[in-house]
Amino acid sequence: MAAKKRQPQPEFTPEEIRKILLEHRYLMDMAAIVKKWGITMNRLRTWKKDPRFRTVSGSLRELVIVALRACPVRDPADLVAFLDMQDHAVYTPEEIRAALDALVAEGKAEKHGGAWRYNEARLARERFVF
Repeated sequence: MAAKKRQPQPEFTPEEIRKILLEHRYLMDMAAIVKKWGITMNRLRTWKKDPRFRTVSGSLRELVIVALRACPVRDPADLVAFLDMQDHAVYTPEEIRAALDALVAEGKAEKHGGAWRYNEARLARERFVF
């Protein structure tokens, strides 16, 4: 019986690797990341050990995306405690509102009826959550 040929793994830039590791840290388990990106578990583990990525954590923008993926946001003040828990920084509701509005301008979020939501439709066009 012939040995099964290994499929070549896709190549990623350092910024793309960072985004994949953020998805793994905040949104998906290892099995889901491996399946989504067509990589091996060993490759994901190697990236996590790489000194460039060992301490990957989200910025205000990225943490707001994590919150929007969980549920719509009506009042930016509702995210203060969540963001503090994630990165131990206390943001003002005005800073959070500015981040939400910037995500709307980028097309990553939508605002309808006074609530911000993650724009799930964009994932059909772009694979990266962040």
